[in-house]
Amino acid sequence: MKKPLLDKPRKILFVHLGALGDFLLALPALVAYQEPENRPELHICAGGDIRRLALAGGRFQGEVDPEGEGFQRLFSPGAALPESLARILSRFDLVITTSANQDLLANLRRLVPAVLSPGKPDPLSRRHLHDEYLGALLLPGMKPEISLVENSFSLPEALAGRGRELLKSGPRGRALIIHPGSGGAIKCWPLTYYLDLAARASRMGLPPFFLLGPAEKENPEFANLSGSGFSVLSGLTLVETAAVLANAKIYVGNDSGITHLAAAMGRPVIAIFGPSDPGRFGPRGRLVKIISLNYECSPCHPRNPQSPAPECRKKRACLLEIKPEAVVSFFNR
Repeated sequence: MKKPLLDKPRKILFVHLGALGDFLLALPALVAYQEPENRPELHICAGGDIRRLALAGGRFQGEVDPEGEGFQRLFSPGAALPESLARILSRFDLVITTSANQDLLANLRRLVPAVLSPGKPDPLSRRHLHDEYLGALLLPGMKPEISLVENSFSLPEALAGRGRELLKSGPRGRALIIHPGSGGAIKCWPLTYYLDLAARASRMGLPPFFLLGPAEKENPEFANLSGSGFSVLSGLTLVETAAVLANAKIYVGNDSGITHLAAAMGRPVIAIFGPSDPGRFGPRGRLVKIISLNYECSPCHPRNPQSPAPECRKKRACLLEIKPEAVVSFFNR
């Protein structure tokens, strides 16, 4: 028999098995539960890198490994769950998840008083995912606060110091951090433009650093970046990446999870959007500037993988017509 739903849950498990960007878009909803008079224990169940990043930020007090304790059985309808997993899950008053998998949700509800999920996303929706998550992942009566978006993630000073070591840039906040990749090549501003931007920044006395993640490491376009004369940081963990971002004077990147991370940390962010929808996926924050040309055919990059974007009739003009000098003009705004 299920326990009654608590108005103020004491122990919450956040289950996120998706991408970094979606984790950060949902994070403000978790922050909303941490009112001064009501600070429940937050635990994170996510893949290794995201789980370690979440714990490093200090908002989560515990973890559940989705690779252990028979967790994958939760995705089988009516599965017999290991006693050890059932015991772990039954400790929580509330599970919040970004997953819409119905078998997972049904199995979780067998053990936990309340489970909140945003459901299956509508690929044609223009509503911002921040707003969807704030509306769907809060208990009835909780008032969503857009102000929670900014600074929803931070690192302790000791880890920020690790970022300064990686940058070798001396005092905090002097570097231009450029992340030229994303999870989809269609969303990327041309690398030649980023190199032009880095050269302009260097002449302005702002040292540029290129930040490459696993997706960029596998892309041959970035193979010769180390010979460009600019500093390149690659092979970093997500925690180290966040430590680098903590020291950014300015961050420039595409529609990507790393861009959302920089925005969530309250850094000055310039996000370049072309085929994807900034009104739905754009980072938010007082110091965030989104550059988008808003062509009549945009957005053409849907969330639904079964409905690929049509062949571009404008030859990617939505990205190619955003020139480096236009991006530089936002540096001092």
